[in-house]
Amino acid sequence: MLPGMTASLQSMSEKYSVEIARGREALNALRPAWLELLERRRGYAFYHHPQWFGALNDHLLGDELVVAQLWCDGKLQVLAPLISHGAMLSNPRHEHIVLSDWVIADALPVTTLLRYLPDMLEAAGGGRWTRLALHDFVSAELVHGGLSAPADAPAPLLSTLRTTRTSAWFDCRQDATPVPGKMRRNLRRLRKKCGEVSVTVADTPETLAGAYQEFLRIEASGWKGDKKTAIARDEDLRRFYEALQVRTAGLGAEIHILHLDGQAVAAQLTLRSGGLLSLLKIGFDEAYAQVSPGSILLEETLTRAQADPATESVSLVTNPPWAERWHPAVIDVGTCRIYNNTTSGHAKRRVDHLRATAVNLCRELIKHKAKH
Repeated sequence: MLPGMTASLQSMSEKYSVEIARGREALNALRPAWLELLERRRGYAFYHHPQWFGALNDHLLGDELVVAQLWCDGKLQVLAPLISHGAMLSNPRHEHIVLSDWVIADALPVTTLLRYLPDMLEAAGGGRWTRLALHDFVSAELVHGGLSAPADAPAPLLSTLRTTRTSAWFDCRQDATPVPGKMRRNLRRLRKKCGEVSVTVADTPETLAGAYQEFLRIEASGWKGDKKTAIARDEDLRRFYEALQVRTAGLGAEIHILHLDGQAVAAQLTLRSGGLLSLLKIGFDEAYAQVSPGSILLEETLTRAQADPATESVSLVTNPPWAERWHPAVIDVGTCRIYNNTTSGHAKRRVDHLRATAVNLCRELIKHKAKH
């Protein structure tokens, strides 16, 4: 299908085929078809883009990424980035991967995806697979719903689903109100204590390099720096976020920095994909916490986004507790486990169920002891 890729198998239909890409060279060869698939979708986020997965593979995943693909008549229909540990498969996992998804063509029926999913997983697992775990997966409900169809559904798979988190976002189209009136009034009062307020936006190679260093300084100035979890303290993380700033088709980085009386006090590292602006990482100087610089910068970003016809929405990526005051819209993100309909698959499903039951029981016992 493409140079540098290892062909796995042909599915039963002559129309569809399954392919596997492993390693950086194969990912690079797959990139044009990947971008073409994104262009055929109504929209996509940074976690659908090849630049995101390339940076993950190179700096956080140790070159372990496996990309299963479903093709139809020479056109890519599904991209499923996976990590393979023998018969156990999962989506890529790292503490800095808070949302994950597959790239699926809008026109592809979910029943078709699920019909060929066993072939894709078998190829990714090197000829066998028992369980696929999709953690913090945006399309978890879609996949689980398709597998929960009547018994004559085409995919011989078993699945479980639970909601693990929500992701907050703001509608920034012209007729929307991304900043609530009460929040705007509160921030207006805080701005009076700030002196001169200004925001710089870095979105070119020349400006991003310096802005990134400023972002790292701000992000490390508070508790993250004290606990040694700041990006600047980890070379792999620093290079990962640096790699995301290389402008490429369909994905662009922006760093927004808030200045109070000329002093940089808050920053956002963002990724733009079509009409969506995602606030990937944020930070503020805790010495200025009394004037909420992070909130002032968010208001500036939302106001600027609404004035920009090219920006339809702004995502917080996660849904932190402080976001509740802003009344954003939210989407559910789930963890879906899919088991092969084999003896080993059924056994693994029972083991996982017993483990989950034991964990829940321990939590209830801890709560009971705490009350008494």
